[in-house]
Amino acid sequence: MATDESIVFKAESPQPIDHYLKLLTENFEKIAPNATQEQMDLFIQLKNSVISSNIHSTRKTQRAAEQQVAQLSEYVDIVSHQLEALKKLQTQEGKQSASHSGKAVDYQKVFKEKQAELRSLEAQIREVNEKRKQLNEKNNTTIYWHEVSLKQSEQDHHAAIAELHMKIKNLQFELEKASD
Repeated sequence: MATDESIVFKAESPQPIDHYLKLLTENFEKIAPNATQEQMDLFIQLKNSVISSNIHSTRKTQRAAEQQVAQLSEYVDIVSHQLEALKKLQTQEGKQSASHSGKAVDYQKVFKEKQAELRSLEAQIREVNEKRKQLNEKNNTTIYWHEVSLKQSEQDHHAAIAELHMKIKNLQFELEKASD
């Protein structure tokens, strides 16, 4: 069998799972056109298992991203509280005498460092939130199409069974007709 360019997996530009499942189905139909119903059922189970596994992995990735955002949000809250405490200390220091000006400078330095850290964390949270949003959209789309594929596979399976039942009924009818 010649290697088709569309079958080759490229890490730099992977195709969606549905693409590879479609290729597998096409190749299965080419390789085993006379497959038994049991073999076809096993192949359908394999495809459905791959789809279910991909849905599970997508949801797992989504949960991990949500946990990461929650952890970063908690850390930002902690830093914000520390920043507020430093602001209070800074205003108290400003009110005290000039003999304590060295401490005020230290608090101001820590305050500026915490502000910079807070800005950095807020930027990271915005970035993670944007990535999470994009992942959620992509995951929801992927899950939707996988569920559609599962339903389509199920319908195809039921249609194949119905077709086989019709063939059996027709053969039984022909046998009865021939025996009369």
